[in-house]
Amino acid sequence: MTEQTVLILKDAVPRDRAHILRCAKMDEFALERLCLEQNGKMVSYRADLIGRLQGAQTHLTLNHRLEQEMDAIRKICSRHRSCSFVLLTELDCLFAYLKATRDESHQVFVKKLELLRQLKTLVWILLPPRFVPNQWPLARV
Repeated sequence: MTEQTVLILKDAVPRDRAHILRCAKMDEFALERLCLEQNGKMVSYRADLIGRLQGAQTHLTLNHRLEQEMDAIRKICSRHRSCSFVLLTELDCLFAYLKATRDESHQVFVKKLELLRQLKTLVWILLPPRFVPNQWPLARV
């Protein structure tokens, strides 16, 4: 993201569905400034996941908990409903994990994410280009 790049994230439609922000290199300072300028909130999926772990939990098995992860995204949006949008970072760690499981969980998760509706605020998911699903609607990238 360069200084000349102007992104208006808060005006995306539909507002109740997930959008993808394709970003090859994450400049955290520029993203934070973008969120501040547009009344958005940058939230780390990884930090949220770590915060949800139980003390004695040793295995994640996220590929068996896809609905819980979808609910976590909904809750993130609900917690920040007063913001114009949520910029969800580090979800690529879940994408990589699901791809490594060699089952259908990655494709199922992407489809569920694409169909996710009725979010309390607009959510942009920051992903490196290699993780952007081919079947994702172009109007939401």
